[in-house]
Amino acid sequence: MPAQPRPDPFTDWLRDHAVPLTRLDPEAPLDDLEPLRGIIGDARVVAIGEHSHFIGEFALMRRRILRFLAERCGFTALAFEYGFSEGFPPRRLGPRGGHGR
Repeated sequence: MPAQPRPDPFTDWLRDHAVPLTRLDPEAPLDDLEPLRGIIGDARVVAIGEHSHFIGEFALMRRRILRFLAERCGFTALAFEYGFSEGFPPRRLGPRGGHGR
């Protein structure tokens, strides 16, 4: 007889509270994202992360969530996290000792 899996409170919570997101299209209606409002509450800052960069589906969902935050929750500012080197202006990374044009 196989061993019974140990109870996992997080898995149980997730099973009880997960809400399927039905669309990836950034222009789709936002109604399926309404459950996020309860999580966001009256927060003034919301961080959106992803498991891996450059995954198309994550980028599409992030666009929908950002649209939801702006249109339905009244957020007005947006900031992105980038790697250190991506933060430099391209002209500073050019040839001639970093002073390329």
